[in-house]
Amino acid sequence: MHAFYSIRRSRASSGQSGRGRLLAFRRLRRDDEGNTLVEVALVLPILMMVMMGIFSISMAFNSQIMLTQATGGGAAYLASLSNSSVADPCASTATFIKGAASNLTSASITVSITAGGTAYGSSCSVSNITPTAAAYPLGETVTVSTTYPCSLVIFGRNYFPSCTIPASSSQVIPPI
Repeated sequence: MHAFYSIRRSRASSGQSGRGRLLAFRRLRRDDEGNTLVEVALVLPILMMVMMGIFSISMAFNSQIMLTQATGGGAAYLASLSNSSVADPCASTATFIKGAASNLTSASITVSITAGGTAYGSSCSVSNITPTAAAYPLGETVTVSTTYPCSLVIFGRNYFPSCTIPASSSQVIPPI
């Protein structure tokens, strides 16, 4: 009880009445020494989430550009193989595309090839793809389509788990 009495007595002896405490509170309210720290603590998590989102989306765009360029190169490569003796031009084209997209995981790239209205997937025999076959006349269009899974993970949460990046390119097979 003695400690409580001394604290109460020291306040009373300091001369702070109700009005003095009110003035001290107003002075403390005008003091903005810690406001910056509070503002940073409130804004920083939101800013970091936006920055990570921008980074994740830019990585997806980079993957799309790389896949599109590799697919276009693969279609041109397949068109150039029409006069060669490659045993499986579709598999060779798929290998070319996966090698051209070096920053992407090659096992995740799916390749499908359509020639002369016939879908071949990523494997075809030379008799089906060469211009000498009846189903594949000279001047026919070859379409190479690819897909790649994208990942939009921000702070451990994947916001689009079924996101895939498509790319497609067509080339006309030149006559011999």
